Amino acid sequence: MLPGGSAAVRLGIIGCGAITGTAHLPAALSSAAVELTALSDTNPARLRYLQRQHGLGPIVCGDYREAMRRVDAVILALPNHLHTPVGVLLAELTLYGRFWEIV
Repeated sequence: MLPGGSAAVRLGIIGCGAITGTAHLPAALSSAAVELTALSDTNPARLRYLQRQHGLGPIVCGDYREAMRRVDAVILALPNHLHTPVGVLLAELTLYGRFWEIV
């Protein structure tokens, strides 16, 4: 809960490459305004590594679609050619009215 009674934004990060490990994940974990509720990547070893390195609970998933019930906002930290197909699918999964950042 944030000052003023508003809840933290439940954030998911899709894609766990270098920028997620060095920028997105540390920023999300250091913000009182954010509750990291989902971390997704197709590389299970990378997910386990980040989970151990940052002391994350059971928030990781190999399929980003599994995470959509747990988030208010997502960061698409994916290769450029995946932004559109994943963004469209997120829209179809009723993420309407929520914030997306495409990196």
